[in-house]
Amino acid sequence: MSTKRGLFAVSLAAAAWIMLTSGLTASDELDRAKDLYRSAAYDEALTVLEALPTAAAAAEMREAREYRVFCLVALDRKDDAKKVIAELVTSDPMYAMSENEASPRVRTMFTEVRKALLPAVAQRSYADAKALFDAKDPRATAAFDRVLVLLRDPDVAGNPSLADLATIASGFRDLSKALAAVPPPAAPAPAAAATAAPAPAVSAPSPATRVASSSPIVPTTSPSWTTAR
Repeated sequence: MSTKRGLFAVSLAAAAWIMLTSGLTASDELDRAKDLYRSAAYDEALTVLEALPTAAAAAEMREAREYRVFCLVALDRKDDAKKVIAELVTSDPMYAMSENEASPRVRTMFTEVRKALLPAVAQRSYADAKALFDAKDPRATAAFDRVLVLLRDPDVAGNPSLADLATIASGFRDLSKALAAVPPPAAPAPAAAATAAPAPAVSAPSPATRVASSSPIVPTTSPSWTTAR
């Protein structure tokens, strides 16, 4: 088993190196993996799919996971297939496998895993929406809407552990919408211009000054009188 895993790791590294050095895109590699799957080369297809870069587009990553499930089920690696299905459901709870692409065996396994996971996914989605609400984030309304859509899904609609969650989520959704409709507070009026400083008061002259100013001026020298003789 360890030898087999070692060979798989070497193949995975080789596929990644080929992809990086050949200039192939994630879309090119995904198409190659599909061709390998259709030709029943399941191990080779898995090697290519595992080497896809994590920076690939979301749609490509979702399709890559789908074909990983197809290959793993074909190889009768059920536990590994269930882990990949769990990744699919966690990343997109509303995802559903196409009847044209997936076999009845794969769809049955997918439904079983999804039913087991959805209650926890719904609880986590509600917690994320509530965190947005507490932060007064306007995205909270849409987040609660997604929770309510998820709770109406037939796979969880009758789950007793979620009986009250729809009511609570609906209440917070309505409150979030009401808060979003409240206009923001008006901007404060600009501060009034500062009033001009009063002119300094003129102090009244002191009594001594008034006396000095009203006294007659006394000459310092006596006038010379001419006496008639």
